Amino acid sequence: MRVSGMIKMSCPPDALLATLHDRLSLANILPAGSTLDRNGQDSFIFAITKSVGPIRLTMRGTLTVAALDNDYVQLMTIHASHMIGGKVDATLTLSIDTADGLTRLGYGGDITALGLAGRVLKENEGTVDAVVKRAMARLKHQALTLYDQSAISTRTGS
Repeated sequence: MRVSGMIKMSCPPDALLATLHDRLSLANILPAGSTLDRNGQDSFIFAITKSVGPIRLTMRGTLTVAALDNDYVQLMTIHASHMIGGKVDATLTLSIDTADGLTRLGYGGDITALGLAGRVLKENEGTVDAVVKRAMARLKHQALTLYDQSAISTRTGS
């Protein structure tokens, strides 16, 4: 399934770039109750627990964010699986630029799923773009928070 969109924000591009590699910021875009730990410079391991009807599944996986052509074009890859729940793979190209005084985060890529996860994805096909957009909006919030904290500590000298 193909997803794409754009989010605009008022923080500098470098603040957004820093957010894409910040463990706490990335952890905050995952669903409540999830965990995310660094597994290398550009790599993280995570666990997301979700309930589907009477079934409660914890999908474990990896998330990587790495520069493609330059720092402002990043490739985010997500691989998650569960023995019963199936498998989810997502590959998103994230492009950061500026226009009209705003930073823009463009995203586009593919999400595939097999097993129960594939069935859930198929049943919710019409909402996948909105779900990804909400995750990008949470990323935007994290970037603005990180930028505000940086600006406050610069002003106060702490």
